[in-house]
Amino acid sequence: MLSFGRIGSLLVLGGLLAAVISPFNLIRADEEGVIGKRNLFEEGISLYEQGLLKEAYLKFNEFLSKNPSNKLALEMRDEAGYGFFVRALAEKDHNFVVTMRKILERAALGEKIRRIDDDRIKDLLQKIRDYGKDDSKFVEKYRIMVLITQTVGQWVTPFCVEALGNQQADEFRTDIIHLLYKLGEDVTLPVIEMLNSPNEIVRQNAVIVLGHIGDWRALPALQAVYQNRRSPLWTLQQNQAAHGLIKLPMGENGAQVMREESRYAINKVTAGKLPEDLPDAPDLYYALAYRYYLDDLAVVLSNYEDWVYWYWSPKDDKLKYRIVERFEYNELLAEECCYDGLALRPNDVKLKTLLVCTLYAQRQEVLSALLVIDELEQAGAGYDTALKELLESRSRFLERCKTLNYAAGKELLYHALSQSILRDRNVLVAVACIHALRDLRVSGELLPSYGGGIRSRTPTKKSGSGKRRPSRRKGPARAAPAGPALGAALTAALLDSEDKRIRYAAAECLTVINPKKRFDKHELVVQTLIDALGEYSYRVVLIIEKDLQARNHLVGVVRDHLKMMPIVATSGYDGFSRIQAFPTEDLVIIATDLTKKPVLGPEPEDADVYDKDMNRPIRHEDMDWKAYEFIDRLHNSRRTAHVPVIVSAVEDELHTIENLYVPDRAHAAIAKLVDPEELRTKVEKIFASDEARYQRDAKARKDRQAAIAATCFAKHIDLNNPNFDVRDAIGPLVRAAHRPVYEVRIPALQGLGRIGRDGRFDADIRPIALTRLRELFGDKDVDYRVRAAAADAIGSIIQPSGRMDPSIYLILVEGMADSHMEVRRAAAKAIGKANLPQIEKDDRTKVFFLHRVHKPIESLEGD
Repeated sequence: MLSFGRIGSLLVLGGLLAAVISPFNLIRADEEGVIGKRNLFEEGISLYEQGLLKEAYLKFNEFLSKNPSNKLALEMRDEAGYGFFVRALAEKDHNFVVTMRKILERAALGEKIRRIDDDRIKDLLQKIRDYGKDDSKFVEKYRIMVLITQTVGQWVTPFCVEALGNQQADEFRTDIIHLLYKLGEDVTLPVIEMLNSPNEIVRQNAVIVLGHIGDWRALPALQAVYQNRRSPLWTLQQNQAAHGLIKLPMGENGAQVMREESRYAINKVTAGKLPEDLPDAPDLYYALAYRYYLDDLAVVLSNYEDWVYWYWSPKDDKLKYRIVERFEYNELLAEECCYDGLALRPNDVKLKTLLVCTLYAQRQEVLSALLVIDELEQAGAGYDTALKELLESRSRFLERCKTLNYAAGKELLYHALSQSILRDRNVLVAVACIHALRDLRVSGELLPSYGGGIRSRTPTKKSGSGKRRPSRRKGPARAAPAGPALGAALTAALLDSEDKRIRYAAAECLTVINPKKRFDKHELVVQTLIDALGEYSYRVVLIIEKDLQARNHLVGVVRDHLKMMPIVATSGYDGFSRIQAFPTEDLVIIATDLTKKPVLGPEPEDADVYDKDMNRPIRHEDMDWKAYEFIDRLHNSRRTAHVPVIVSAVEDELHTIENLYVPDRAHAAIAKLVDPEELRTKVEKIFASDEARYQRDAKARKDRQAAIAATCFAKHIDLNNPNFDVRDAIGPLVRAAHRPVYEVRIPALQGLGRIGRDGRFDADIRPIALTRLRELFGDKDVDYRVRAAAADAIGSIIQPSGRMDPSIYLILVEGMADSHMEVRRAAAKAIGKANLPQIEKDDRTKVFFLHRVHKPIESLEGD
């Protein structure tokens, strides 16, 4: 067992040796001027740490002027550390920030570490072991460590476990600890997994390494060790050892040593705080899981080609990994943190809620990506077939997430819905929660009562029928009330959400669960379905701009000159939430001078989680994104990678911004107060080759929503429920029945027939629907299935009173000679529901003569 004091001495010695041997490493590189470039960058860091911002800016700018390679920029970025760039990008000096972004951009293009052969890794570690205490080999040994940090990285960790638990090889164990420290944040996650080892010496050394690395992502695990809270895996191993199934190497006073080492490690990670100053381990796990869930760049790090998920295998008693896709990486880490926290506090509602959201997010992201591929396929555009096969495979597997979340129950699903709408603004997860509530057919007792729930003075406006209906207040939903109205999140989705998918899903859900009591905002259910029936296509432009004057100018230009719909956000984080709204935004205009600001509402209970990089507690303002972070996130998401971007800047900086962003990150750059014609020209150029695909995609999106809404009227909505007054829906259903889309027409006609069968609506539906349905049935160019459905609807509408207009009777009689049996049968059934004597007493007999089976009369002409 190696103490912090000894390893600390080694680390200091290692730093001195690095200075001694660096000339050996750089002799060849100096031929390319690398030493001079390195010195410029290091001088810039030194000046910045002294608070000399202008002087540091000059050094960093000179470093860039020397045209450093992408690989050198990556090395310098790693040498400075992520915390340095977090602070640098938060500076108010625009020129300094732009320079630092340029360095990061070059670093992002640097070579990623690739996995190398296991035998090669073993050979390198064996050399370190062989050199041992041989002073003559010290330089060579250190150079091997440098080589491992530069070319092997995290892949070395599985081969370090045995050495960390070997009490007989102190020198080699010390070298391995030093190597892991040098690898830094790259090995935080695999070293955390080592805390599940049954070997206590391994666990103790893992704690020491985590303390010296100083990565705050290790805080939850270290706090759990200090509080002597064990993971389920550790408990299982203890039980196996108690029954003689495995042998656990134990050190003297092991538990107390672990506690002391974890206390010291926490002090190192937090730069002076003690475990007693921090929240309990489950709360820290929640804070970390939430940042993973948000895909926060501060915690989702990788310098590798592959995205690697590390875990400890109890079966093999080894540290293992599996390669995962980027889109699932952050959710897997969030899920793991949730389970770790719940193992310590099983009844934690926040952790369970976040787990539900995380499971849904995994599945919904895959489904969303598949939807984009389907749209590309339908448009005849190219797509990656291998990617489609991968996503389809993952979709089938992640169906388990949907299935598992059913077991969460309605209360937890309501919590998850509330979080996804009110806090996270995660549209995909919110819709998944609503669909789960729908599938469970939950009762309505948790919905807020009429007049309760979310209280607001709601103005009214006239609906299409001339009646007054509530108008939706724009802006994010207000918090649902505490207490029995847990289901207020569902009615909040109807009232406040600016995202159509959430509103439409909520309306459909409420018609399916069919609450019997009068609930708050019930009148919006039918109106929301009517909105869905009338979906139309248009281009949507997301404007992300914090300056009020520039924002209003762009809104006016987009709306009045481009004839497109502007959607506004004032921060990068909020903008990314909006970009996932329905219909998908077709263009983003984003300002390049966004500043950090609170974007997630009130401070969470976990706001005192410590961030050593910022030297203060982690707060929500740290979660906002700058323009380049937003664009990178946009392009890394398969659902939004195709969305074009225009960046805006003040006139004086436009040339600089254009060189920085165009064409790699953005399609064009404009001034904040851009001339309308200039913007029109740039936008038309962007969309020139995309117009046909857009029209197809927009039409498909609106048709899907209209079909779902029509199905609600055809199958789900309870006409006897006072919450749902369907009279206003009759006209929109008639119009939907005339849309040239089979999937919309059929349920719309079925909905009209269902309403018509209820005699209470006879006076409302007859004057609006029958004439249009007669025209639809009589049009021989219409799909025969639609004509049959129109006849069924006519029969249902006339059945309560039996009254049939002669013009409808004649067209139905003629339809009985149609070439399609479905049409003939539907027409005959409609006639059978009518009270024919009001036309002529012998009309029913006449029908039989006209359509005599064995001697059919084809036409009514001449009669």
